Amino acid sequence: MNKFNFIIIFSLAIGLSIGSFAQTIPTFPKADDVFGKKKAKPDQEKLAAEYLKNKEFEKAAELYGKLFEEKQTHFFYTYYIYCLFELQDYKSALKVVRKQIRNNPDRLRYMVDEGYIYTLSGEPDKSKKIFDEAFDNITPNANQIKGLANAYKYRAQTDYAIRTYLKGRKILQDDQFHLELASIYKQLENYDEMVIEYLDQIEIDQSRLKTVKGRLQSALNDDPEGLINDALRTELLRRIQRHPETIINSEMLIWLSVQQKDFNMALIQSKSLDRRLQEDGSRILELANLCISNESYDNAIDAFNYLLDKGADSRYYLDAKIGILNARYLKITNRYDYTHQDLLDLKSEYQKALVEFGENSSTVQIMKYMAHLQAFYLDEIDEAIDLLNKAVEMPGVKPALKADCKIELGDILLFSGSVWDATLLYSQVDYDFKNNPLGHKAKYKNARLSYYIGEFGWAKAQLDVLKAATSKLIANDAMDLSLLISDNIDMDSSYTALRYFSKADLLVYQNKPDEALLTLDSIQMVALWHPLHDEVLFSKGEIMLKKGEFTVADSLFAKVVDMYPEDILADNALMIRADLNERQFGDNLKQQTLISVRPKKSLGQHFLKDENIARKIVDSLQSTSCVLEIGPGMGVLTKYLITKTDNLKLIEIDPESVEYLSGTFPELQKNIIQADFLKVKPDEIFNRQFSIIGNFPYNISSQIFFKVIENREMIPEVVGMIQKEVAERLASPPGNKTYGILSVILGAFYDIEILFSV
Repeated sequence: MNKFNFIIIFSLAIGLSIGSFAQTIPTFPKADDVFGKKKAKPDQEKLAAEYLKNKEFEKAAELYGKLFEEKQTHFFYTYYIYCLFELQDYKSALKVVRKQIRNNPDRLRYMVDEGYIYTLSGEPDKSKKIFDEAFDNITPNANQIKGLANAYKYRAQTDYAIRTYLKGRKILQDDQFHLELASIYKQLENYDEMVIEYLDQIEIDQSRLKTVKGRLQSALNDDPEGLINDALRTELLRRIQRHPETIINSEMLIWLSVQQKDFNMALIQSKSLDRRLQEDGSRILELANLCISNESYDNAIDAFNYLLDKGADSRYYLDAKIGILNARYLKITNRYDYTHQDLLDLKSEYQKALVEFGENSSTVQIMKYMAHLQAFYLDEIDEAIDLLNKAVEMPGVKPALKADCKIELGDILLFSGSVWDATLLYSQVDYDFKNNPLGHKAKYKNARLSYYIGEFGWAKAQLDVLKAATSKLIANDAMDLSLLISDNIDMDSSYTALRYFSKADLLVYQNKPDEALLTLDSIQMVALWHPLHDEVLFSKGEIMLKKGEFTVADSLFAKVVDMYPEDILADNALMIRADLNERQFGDNLKQQTLISVRPKKSLGQHFLKDENIARKIVDSLQSTSCVLEIGPGMGVLTKYLITKTDNLKLIEIDPESVEYLSGTFPELQKNIIQADFLKVKPDEIFNRQFSIIGNFPYNISSQIFFKVIENREMIPEVVGMIQKEVAERLASPPGNKTYGILSVILGAFYDIEILFSV
């Protein structure tokens, strides 16, 4: 059976995919097995499907009955029997089911349908008798066991499904079916048993580790009360205590701690494994860098100190020294209340490191960090420039690191007012590292410099090129700055207000806050209303933060939220206010309140800009040999898909999006199809099976799913973003009030799972 995985817009994530079930669930029947050697008349099938969608069950039943009688396929059987159920024609349904039982070797799954009919007709004793009979006739055949268990699960007989898998283990004398049982236990919210099955699976077969982590991560992302987290942590600790030699459990506890951002626990376990396995510290270094990227600076410093304690001869001693200096710098500068003495103490640490290791090609990174501190925080610009010039001219330095030092030197020169010297350095790196993240970084710096000095046309041209940058951080920054320029042209096609704003931005960069504030005030003198006014308020708030005037800053960010509640800046302002109230004002209650009232509309509009969410969606795709993305739009998912598969095609109906995609992903130009997916035949896209991924529009999502069902022999996996209510309807079990036609039909051919909420 195939699998749907959906990511639900605004609240959830769900989908259809073979992926993780490829080894455990029967595959699709071949096209000939489904439709017979000759396909039924297309107009009959389409007409029957149309009747079904319109809930004209009598007409649909008549046609599906004829199609089933002619073709004798499970496909038409499923549609036909569903129509009979809806008509409450249980007598006819019994005849159909019993015929299937007589004519099919895998008759046990059809016996479950017979028992289900008696359940629907209010005859529970007969129903139980049939269910028991099917259960009692299980043979040592893994495919039969899976098929019967799936049939029980499909008819909401989860207890029988569990018993079937457990009996299967016994008669096969093989400890298997862990993933299947875990899925059922999750549905029943029996998280203790779910966790046990998942952990048992990876203890016996670590090749399934990625699959298990993926499913657990999905479950943890939709665990608001922390029940799954508690169950998993408790079971891991129990196993570690009983069998400390089973390393996979310790590694899973580290993984869980990282997922929950409990870096202290992750570090404790990582140190324990590093000592027990007598490792070289690589896992500690990796965790330390992860702590830095998650702003857990104290844990990063602890990790680096652990590596330093291994001694100067250890493999990662210099890496740890560089890392700990960076962590201390970030810890200080990310606070609102650091002192000048904090900065002097940090400079002293840099100097000690350079004395210990010397100024050489191995310590250029330390020299670069120290120069940044001197120029931007200690007003030691000449000393910083001299130090970086020394680093750039030093023999033996890797070209990429030398280029990074040039970019830093350009930043310092721009900070000091030497605009043309700065642009020369940026241009050198851009030229030397074309089509490389470093070159993109330099090009962005040059474009930003042009923006600062009011050359908006040139700046925008460079920024638009950078929208396709390999570095997603650069691409996003370029897009934001490009939009700032294009969205703020004055009515007379001039840039009067934007010139004031860009000048203020440069003054902020050059650490001239008072001049920047005066310049921002000039914008309000130019026009009582201007689209830049929200940006002006937000920028003033950021300046006040740097000046340490936290109450004023908080009031400015509050104005942004009150006056521009639908703007993405309102989200940012709320988070800054929440952080201020927690760390500066000590008002945790207000902090929680601020977080809880973040504008939902804004989240709905912008959440896909979150790189982690986009990456998580793509990572949910299991089968990547051939992939079709439906409705890629601006390529939010595409940029991650191109790293996952060599055979990616895009289908997009909007011509402007097609033009953008062609320019952004030139390597995919031949694989971009401008068409309506609903009107294209799948075998015209690929000549073999392929997976589907996409952000499905609400108004056609059901039509997409019907098309997938009709072509299921070609489409074994689908990962899709849809609205919460649609996903819950598709994944609902029989008897649920949201259970409907699509629930039945998809459930017959696909295993459906909600992956995570957004």
